[in-house]
Amino acid sequence: MKVVLIDVSNLTMRCLFSQMPGPEEQEFSIFKLTFMASFMKLLKTLEPERVICLQDSESWRKQVYPEYKANRAAKREQSIVNFDVFFPVLEKFINDIADSFKNIPFVKIPHAEADDCIATIVKNHPDWDIINVSSDRDFYQLFKYPNYRQWDAMKHTFIEGLDPDVELMVKILTGDSSDNIPGLKRGIGPKRALKIINEDVNQWIETEKLQPEYERNMKLISFDCIPKEIELAINDVINNLTYGEPDTKKYFKFIQMSGLAELMNTFTDYVNLVKKVH
Repeated sequence: MKVVLIDVSNLTMRCLFSQMPGPEEQEFSIFKLTFMASFMKLLKTLEPERVICLQDSESWRKQVYPEYKANRAAKREQSIVNFDVFFPVLEKFINDIADSFKNIPFVKIPHAEADDCIATIVKNHPDWDIINVSSDRDFYQLFKYPNYRQWDAMKHTFIEGLDPDVELMVKILTGDSSDNIPGLKRGIGPKRALKIINEDVNQWIETEKLQPEYERNMKLISFDCIPKEIELAINDVINNLTYGEPDTKKYFKFIQMSGLAELMNTFTDYVNLVKKVH
């Protein structure tokens, strides 16, 4: 069964910043149109039998490292986008999509990020042909699973040709500034990390006395370190999902109430695409 998993946060931010809204934007209509167009295009291109959309919750990783993603608020304050306005608009927008398309579940699990959900699904469903819609490099480590592929929705192409073990180790060594995860040591970029890996990474960590930092980053970055109770909660939700039918009346009302008159021209096409998912 071909299953498409959508990293909602990643798709949201790619769509939002592909058409930069002004600071006075209140309705974010261009974002909504871009999101819907991207959503429907991936359904048309990938032709999935099933689609599951994964959303972020407050992460368990903050218990491991309290500064995890602590830089996000400051970055939002510096952005041209008014996120205090955007996030409530986004929440209603996503809820309206989920309410219209009952055959495409939107999943949000306490203490789990979308990354955790996607990784757990990949690990526990080897019989599914999984396509993850995300440009996030965190997922590159999942290429070790033969049932896994990754699709970049903005570039409209599969991400290929990566060594999952090397990608994971590079990220552990260099850290992840977007998630506020420090590198093991100042001055280590991707090129230096590759050199360390090609020589003897374990010896280097021991010589530099960086075992605590290495273990911290391993826990934060490697999907093999997702707590068992989180994986159990994810599996329980995914294995008990129910799939309804798309509600065309609610979708029509959603278009009207959202001020997305442009979507009227694609109403039938979009509904037919969604109906193919079961």
